Amino acid sequence: MARARRFVGTIHVFQGPQKSNPTGLYAIRNGEEFVIGPLVDPWKNVVGKGLTINKAAGDFEIKWKARPLPADQYTGPHWEEGIKAEKPAPPPKPPAAVPTAGPAKEATPAGGQPGVSSDSIASASSGS
Repeated sequence: MARARRFVGTIHVFQGPQKSNPTGLYAIRNGEEFVIGPLVDPWKNVVGKGLTINKAAGDFEIKWKARPLPADQYTGPHWEEGIKAEKPAPPPKPPAAVPTAGPAKEATPAGGQPGVSSDSIASASSGS
């Protein structure tokens, strides 16, 4: 059974100096989420997914801009009226590491023996 697809916009890719036609972008409902993408090769492997059409459009834009195409080689995507691409929320930052309070270590002075300061070493050597 074929799933119903809805035309949602276009993207125009220029292939070198040749003119080319815009490629249609279609949305398909896949269970709880929407999937947006072109239906022609080689572009049909770029798809945006989201719980709403607007979120799927935002996901598609991010994935499309990550392609290794120069920005002057394409225009768009151009969305149909009523569709506004929503950028997905950035992933939450991990919590900052809290320094743990470990046992306090005695500072070792220059002489290498704990509890003995370099001043006492100097006075002991000069007094003998």
